[in-house]
Amino acid sequence: MFTSKISVIDHNKVTKEASDKMNKFTLELNNWYPIGERKFTIRFSDTNYFDFFKSIGTEGLHVVYQVGNRIVGSACARFARNAWYLCDLKVHPEFRGRKITYKLLMKRFFWAWMKSGRGYAISMYPNEAVKKLNYGFKLMHMNNLGFVYIYLVDYREFMDSVYPKLKWYYNHEHTGFLNINKNKKIILDSPGDNPGEELQVLHYYHDKIARKELILPDDTKYSGYKVFFCVLEIDMSILNLSMAHYGMATLYARDMGIAEFANLGTYEI
Repeated sequence: MFTSKISVIDHNKVTKEASDKMNKFTLELNNWYPIGERKFTIRFSDTNYFDFFKSIGTEGLHVVYQVGNRIVGSACARFARNAWYLCDLKVHPEFRGRKITYKLLMKRFFWAWMKSGRGYAISMYPNEAVKKLNYGFKLMHMNNLGFVYIYLVDYREFMDSVYPKLKWYYNHEHTGFLNINKNKKIILDSPGDNPGEELQVLHYYHDKIARKELILPDDTKYSGYKVFFCVLEIDMSILNLSMAHYGMATLYARDMGIAEFANLGTYEI
């Protein structure tokens, strides 16, 4: 009989053991999401699982649920957009129905959530985890702010057909791309028993704040890459993009307005 415990992992004090356990947990879950007619999964850095999350906001932590030496549940909180961002929320199927999510949030996240009064979460569609959490855990008080439509297009198509519209509509001073393939890999499914295909992707960035690692638009070195970008549901009719979206997510927030997410990027999701 294994004993269970809840542990807090400060993102500024992570260990290789914790990183390896989280990567193993992610592989066990083997979650796949629809992207057009295919599916994709996410893999994080083999060196440090937490590097991707540390790139979002200014501070944060993971809370993990362990049975014996095995992680079977996790929740991440990062302080971004002057609010707490709930992400990486997952429980192994073998252990669902035991209120593990509730226990994780009550350990540390809920205290921070209530202290700031503001928070948000993004749930990949059709995964209803955040919706169920919001319904069952009334103290969360998150509002559904609508869908986030996710696109994946060739670099050249993005620059020719999409970039001018996004630049004109959002009118943010700093635009370009982020390359986070080292910390977050996008793997497409493959037929049969073949291993998945790792995509070389850039994530579109637009904001009032510059980032030193920003790749400037029309850098021909990346012409063979794909571009991930997202559009809020409220902006779809005005942008009138000609291509079909590849995936969807639902945006939930507490004490935050939709305008605060005008600069949302797929590098955060």
